[in-house]
Amino acid sequence: MITEVLPGCYKLEIPLPMGSMLLSINSYLIKGKDRSLIVDTTVNYPPCNDMFLAHFKEVGIDVNSTDAFITHFHIDHSGMVPVLAAGKSKIFAGYKEATSDNNVHWDQ
Repeated sequence: MITEVLPGCYKLEIPLPMGSMLLSINSYLIKGKDRSLIVDTTVNYPPCNDMFLAHFKEVGIDVNSTDAFITHFHIDHSGMVPVLAAGKSKIFAGYKEATSDNNVHWDQ
């Protein structure tokens, strides 16, 4: 489900697989002229990935022109980073997360 919360700012609700403690994950997509920004992603699980990418298409945003800000490194917030990082997207995180020894390594 997509909700435009402000002009050019969308809340993307991504349902999680059955059996998950959470029912869904919320990401926020901010549409820009040249580049867009996604705040948090979803888990790296094919049905979630498909819906996540379909939401980009629905609002007319090219995933290859989208950067990401990850609020924290829980898998439900950062799971799609490898998909975004494989293109020309920049991945941002807060200082505490970026400098902590959390053993997060993404293949590029």
